Amino acid sequence: MTVRVNLYLSLEMNPVVGLGSVMRLLNGNEIGIPLNHLTLAESGRLQDFLSPLIFREGQQELSSRIAQSV
Repeated sequence: MTVRVNLYLSLEMNPVVGLGSVMRLLNGNEIGIPLNHLTLAESGRLQDFLSPLIFREGQQELSSRIAQSV
């Protein structure tokens, strides 16, 4: 089933709008929505929002691993 998705990333930003497909995951107990129908502009906005979060999470994980090895 195809669904229209509006991702509200913050109060200051317009939502990222696109289409996705509802799919059941391999274990059969969960579903997900791959966002495979975003425009290039919407995909860029989503990437710009997520990149700093992913980088920050990676830095925290690296710091945690270093602390555990000391």
